[in-house]
This record gives sequence, C-alpha cells and structure tokens, in this order.
Amino acid sequence: MSIELGGSGKNVWWLYQARRVNTQTNVAGGALTTRVSIPTGQVAKVVRLYVQGTASATATLFGYVFDEDTAGVSFIGSVPAGASRTFHLPSIGSGAVAHNNVADTTNMILGPGEYLVAVSSVAIQNEAQTVGVVLLLSTPTEPTWDTTGSAGTPSLAASTISAANTLQAVVM
Repeated sequence: MSIELGGSGKNVWWLYQARRVNTQTNVAGGALTTRVSIPTGQVAKVVRLYVQGTASATATLFGYVFDEDTAGVSFIGSVPAGASRTFHLPSIGSGAVAHNNVADTTNMILGPGEYLVAVSSVAIQNEAQTVGVVLLLSTPTEPTWDTTGSAGTPSLAASTISAANTLQAVVM
C-alpha cells in the first residue's frame, strides 16, 4: 500500500526500473526464461515492458503473466522465430507481424505473487534475451528476478540501470 506524505493527502509510490540480459551459456543451448516476481504485500502497475530475443531462427518469443500457482492469467504476446524479435508494453493490439503484441496492457496491475515471464523457446550458446521493466510499486521493495524455467545454463546479468535510478519515490 502506498503511504501518505506528511499528511498532505498525497500518496507516495515507487518508480522501479531495471534492464537485464539473460544469456544461454551452455554449448548445447536450451530455452531462456526470465521472470520478474512481485513480492507478497506489494502491488505493481506496469508502466513499460520491453523484451528482445536474439535467439536462433527456430525460436519463438513469448510473454505471459502467471500467478503464484504458476497458472497463466494474461498472455502478453508472441513473436515468430527470427533474429532480434521484440514485444513491448503498453500495447493496444497487434502491430506488425514481427511485433505481435496482443494484450491491452494499459493500466495492467500485478498483484502479490504474480510475475511477468519472457520465454525464448530455443536458444543456442551465447544467445541472449533482454528484459526491461518500469513499474510503479506500492512499497519500496524491489521485484525478484530469476531464470526459473530455463534450460541449459542461463546467466542473468545485473541491471544496466544505475542503483541511483532504479528506485525513486513518486508523489501521486
């Protein structure tokens, strides 16, 4: 829940931004999955989401929202196989074939225990998946990132956004 700032009647939320790269380092390859999980006791509004897959020509890029039971609650989009495929939020419908965003994501709210998932169905060694998010958080607790669901040997790099700019209070 947001807090009131000094009796001003205004709520404070936290703007969180991060951009991370998940690389398949296994010579045999395998699917890449990047998850961004919302902690218990927190609500997150999706401001922006960017996912780019550089996986091989046989890989499809998918985006979903799952709940704590690993049940799908929203399908964000999919992009057919090919190099440098992207999908992004917000999206108000289908774009060009290379950017198949199918979710109306304006004002998408993620509840406690829900998580955003980006999946590159197949990746060979050294191929990467980039995920960038901007969220409004109800508490100053950062989401958890992981590679659960990946095959092979995923390597999730640290965020490229500076610590000074990752989490900022916002008066609403």
